[in-house]
Order: sequence, then structure tokens, then C-alpha cells
Amino acid sequence: VVGPATVTANDIKADDDLEILDPEQFICTVAEGGHFHMQMTVINGRGYTPAEQNKTDETPIGVLPVDSIFTPVEKVNYQVENTRVGKRNDFDKLTIDIWTNGSIGPREAISLSAKILTEHLTSFVNLTEEAKSA
Repeated sequence: VVGPATVTANDIKADDDLEILDPEQFICTVAEGGHFHMQMTVINGRGYTPAEQNKTDETPIGVLPVDSIFTPVEKVNYQVENTRVGKRNDFDKLTIDIWTNGSIGPREAISLSAKILTEHLTSFVNLTEEAKSA
């Protein structure tokens, strides 16, 4: 890219198997007379990885590692309300609103979240006999 220019994700020349989810994502501004060229490495991951962990002893000079954010969920709201079931009105209703970056849908996000939560809670399942009878 030759300046002056604003570089966005839409300027990325990607292989057909890579989808740019947010083509308007700002990358940089190139000043008058400036030139910009960049090569990227794209990997799969989970959660957040700081730039320091994206650098190894084999990383060539000139490579600038950046923070990696693999979380497809952008925002979550939840609300618990009283609700009626038949003649009883002492039940709770849980409403969850999920916004994602488009790489997965809200249903898949809640399903994956439930799976991860279940895996984390399995260590508490094997209760002692004393806890079972409490």
C-alpha cells in the first residue's frame, strides 16, 4: 500500500479458505510517500494470548508478535425473571442475549460455553459421602 492511505482488513489479500469477518477493521494509516507491506500468520486458538507468548526463540528478527483474541463472543446479557408454569408462579425464567463476531452463531456459542463449564465443574462432582448426605 502506498500512502496516503488508511489500511483496513479489507485490504488483506487472503487465500480462499480464509474469511475476513470484519473488513472495516482498522490496521494502520500510511502517510504521504509512505509504503506499507505486511505478512501475517493466522492460527486457530482459544481465549486470549498476549504478544509475549506469541514469540518464540525461533521467531525471526523483524516479526512483531501481537495479542491474539480468539473469543468469538463479543457481548452477553442475561436476565432472570419470575415466571408462571401452570398454576405455580415461583419459577425462574432465564433469558440470555449473545452477540458474536460472526465466526460462530449464538446457539453454538452457548452450547460450547455450557460444554466448557461442564468440564470445569466435573472436578466437583465426586463428592465425599459426608457432602452427599448434607
